[in-house]
Amino acid sequence: MTLYQLTDERVTSSSAMAHHRLDPGFPSSVWAVVIEPQAGALRARALAGRIATSAGLGTAFVGEQSGCLFFVTRARPGDTDGELAERIRSMAGRFELRIVAIGAALVENTDYDLAPAAERAERAAGILTALPELAEVGWYGDLGPWIMLSRIAPGSVRVRDISPAAEVLLDPTNAIYRETVEVYLDVAGRIGDACARLHIHRTTLYYRLDKAPDAVRDALHDGSARSSLHMALKLDRLWSSHRNSPSLLQQGQQLS
Repeated sequence: MTLYQLTDERVTSSSAMAHHRLDPGFPSSVWAVVIEPQAGALRARALAGRIATSAGLGTAFVGEQSGCLFFVTRARPGDTDGELAERIRSMAGRFELRIVAIGAALVENTDYDLAPAAERAERAAGILTALPELAEVGWYGDLGPWIMLSRIAPGSVRVRDISPAAEVLLDPTNAIYRETVEVYLDVAGRIGDACARLHIHRTTLYYRLDKAPDAVRDALHDGSARSSLHMALKLDRLWSSHRNSPSLLQQGQQLS
């Protein structure tokens, strides 16, 4: 049963939980687990069944679409999501499959069935496919800026209109500066963290930031321009992921 079949048949949250023996009064979430494309449908479904029977937390497999497995579970943000994610990755390892990304979304009181939460979880998974450094599990409610960016269709706006500095960094000749600046912004300017992720000495980091193109250095010293630069670089990452593997984000845009 695919996600679209879930939508068409209007499987309600209460009936799905009752069918899988979940307490209808207990808050639940939907998890979208993206597996490597070469897995194949049979192996993917076998993995899904094993995850559902071994993960605990009232976890049940509810559908598959384009290499994305959907589960409904009792796991919640900051609760046992780390344990469930570890279980999913462990079981995938036994099947010699790689988990690309895991997105999750709470089933809200206003959801008429599981499909809205599944769509939110799928969008979160699509974002983590492009930006795996964000988190091990991407909860939809924690990805506000990236959700916004994921709704911007590729080519609908020019990167330079958002941040001229970002366009400069996207030039292949500035690849080392782009990596340095992006990591530096990812860690909110914490020098030690940036150096650890880049595997470089502080002196090297300072040198690169000091030698970055003028437009980039100017942006880094202006709050608004710095935020726009960061967002533009991430938007380019999302678009690049869309070009390489369009299914997840494209489906998310169609569902918007």
